[in-house]
Amino acid sequence: MERSALLNSREDIRSVAKELASSLAFTQERAGRVSVVTPVIYPGGARVVLTIEPSPGGYFVSDLGSAFREADIMNGASIFTRIARQTAAKFDIRFDSEMFFELEIPEDSLVAAALAVSNASRHAVEQVAESLSEKRADQQRDVLWQKLERAFRPERVEKDVEYRGASANWKFDALVSLDGGRRGLFELVQPSPVSVNSAISKFLDVSDLDDRNTQLNAVVTDRDKTAHLTLLGSRANVIPINAATELYLTAA
Repeated sequence: MERSALLNSREDIRSVAKELASSLAFTQERAGRVSVVTPVIYPGGARVVLTIEPSPGGYFVSDLGSAFREADIMNGASIFTRIARQTAAKFDIRFDSEMFFELEIPEDSLVAAALAVSNASRHAVEQVAESLSEKRADQQRDVLWQKLERAFRPERVEKDVEYRGASANWKFDALVSLDGGRRGLFELVQPSPVSVNSAISKFLDVSDLDDRNTQLNAVVTDRDKTAHLTLLGSRANVIPINAATELYLTAA
């Protein structure tokens, strides 16, 4: 009885595993072209789709330019080609005419080729997204510095500073020094979890110094989309980047 139940259990697991595998990746055919919808996901949430076609020396595997289209959606088309060529070299595949591909692939190497092309396609889009995010952060940092200089005068504003916390040195976007030894530390916070968690770590360590002359300020670029805002606000003043000068004046 127990052996029978165990066999049935194993059969159930096999069935579930097969169903899971078919959900993770499946094929579709359009206009005579066969595609594989992979479980690899772009930053925007779409799956990487590969096409497989016969070629004289085996098979041709391509993302048919889907990485470029994803980059274009996020206004990253102008930097995509440079990043894509670097990515193709990294994954040891080919890139041309806005698409990643491999050709003359023997059948027993198809899986490896498909993995390389799909992962390269995703990686390139991730790099484009990261580059665009860094560019936006640089622009927003300039906005922050301009606001601080208007509020406190340029000579009181130190940019890109290193500040010692209770256990480590931390990089902050700005330090404002005022009369009487008062200081204001400012950190630009993007809505991404990585940016929020990084800022919280800095604020926690500096606040452990219990220095009443130093005020901590989180300058959020998008308050509505920023996660853990309550936790962030428990350790620092939360200031929208587009706040009026009067609000910045209270932050040091």
